[in-house]
Amino acid sequence: SGFAPYEMRKGDQVIGIDVEIMAAVAKSMDKELVIEDMNFDSLIPAVQSGKIDIIAAGLTVTEARKEEIDFSDDYVVGAKQVLVVKAADLN
Repeated sequence: SGFAPYEMRKGDQVIGIDVEIMAAVAKSMDKELVIEDMNFDSLIPAVQSGKIDIIAAGLTVTEARKEEIDFSDDYVVGAKQVLVVKAADLN
């Protein structure tokens, strides 16, 4: 965790938008939500091996990843920008 406001730590808890969404999904399915705070690189292998059931993280959809796992519809769409000082002499 550490990708505010989507997931971050507050004391010993993981909180954020992803957690709130997954809590709502679990509730709608009458399931218990258990959060495993894992290293980002271990997420796909963990879901492939059955260690975890779902990944709720800022995981960019790529063709390579689509060959490994299934993705839901987007629930967040964002734009990235580069900012510079107005006086910067850039081309």
